[in-house]
Amino acid sequence: MHGAADSRAFTVRDVMDIQNNIKGDALVWDNVPSVPEDYLRELTLALEQAGYYVSLCRRDASIIGNAHVRTRVFLCAVLNGPISIQKVVVNKLKHVA
Repeated sequence: MHGAADSRAFTVRDVMDIQNNIKGDALVWDNVPSVPEDYLRELTLALEQAGYYVSLCRRDASIIGNAHVRTRVFLCAVLNGPISIQKVVVNKLKHVA
């Protein structure tokens, strides 16, 4: 199964319920590039209304240390200020431009 009928699919409400239950200061979320734009807009709006600063980008998954090379959509949301998604060299713990 693919899409919303997939039992692994999370609705925006599911994501927000989880975030509210754990009372997280930050959220990192990734998905396939074909994730519907309407879903991204709804999730971004829900997080912003909850007080999060949201950053979205499409990047190669290897930027966070994954061995596979494939494009993913990343969403980072932080309560205490804006965040930008940058390439990080994991084993050296420094940002790379």
